[in-house]
Amino acid sequence: MEKKEQHILVYIDFSSLSENLSRWLSYIFKTLDKPIDLLFVIDHNTDVIFGKTYTRSDIETKMETYRASCGNPPGNDFIREGCNCSLLSQIAEEIDALFCISAVHSHNDVQFLSSSTMVKMLRKSRIPCLIIPRKNEFNAPKLVSLGTNMKRDQKSVAPWLTYLSKHLKLPVLLTFNKDDEAVKNNIQFIEKFLKKYDLSFDTIKLKEKFAALDKLCIKRETTPVIHCLYLKESAGFLSNIFPDSDAKLLDNPCGQAVFCINPQKDLFIPCT
Repeated sequence: MEKKEQHILVYIDFSSLSENLSRWLSYIFKTLDKPIDLLFVIDHNTDVIFGKTYTRSDIETKMETYRASCGNPPGNDFIREGCNCSLLSQIAEEIDALFCISAVHSHNDVQFLSSSTMVKMLRKSRIPCLIIPRKNEFNAPKLVSLGTNMKRDQKSVAPWLTYLSKHLKLPVLLTFNKDDEAVKNNIQFIEKFLKKYDLSFDTIKLKEKFAALDKLCIKRETTPVIHCLYLKESAGFLSNIFPDSDAKLLDNPCGQAVFCINPQKDLFIPCT
């Protein structure tokens, strides 16, 4: 039986971030050659974008024009009403999406989809998501990066790291900042995965031992990257006082794209 081709699901809101997102979609389509499904959610912002007298036909026309701006990739258009995050997760499961893509606004934005709201949804989803921060200005990424820590389940990132490197034709940069046996084991495991597919990679130790590793990885890069982020299982007990650290990374001031992977037992693993 022939296996069904997986699509990439993209959430669009036609806000100021949509034009930059279209450049990413054009790049993803050209490199991965996968169908791209677009999702627009009718919510409290729709009147602001289309005017109070809009019709469904207005939205369909706008989505058709948007698809053309991305290079006319094949795919489906979904128009739904409700909660954008819930619908993104729900439809991703229904269509068995390869992964999702979304632009996000600031972590404390109350009007459009914020990085804080997005990260709460992603922690419940088995399907990864490529996040394009509000400060991103598209420039084709030059590498895929990963901050390698001591968690045993970080090994589940290896297939996705390999997939992105292989199909986007990008080298991998593994960074770490602690001389720990568990960290070395994770690096060795990931390196074996990359070597299996003859992919280019480099490993760098950072000097800052006690700083947040993922933040360091994003901050130190002067060229555009896709940073793979293995999400925390929860925001932590300090989240009522301080912003969620993962949400801040999705809204990073450097504007680096972040590929979010959720620590779930049923995490979707790509066939590299």
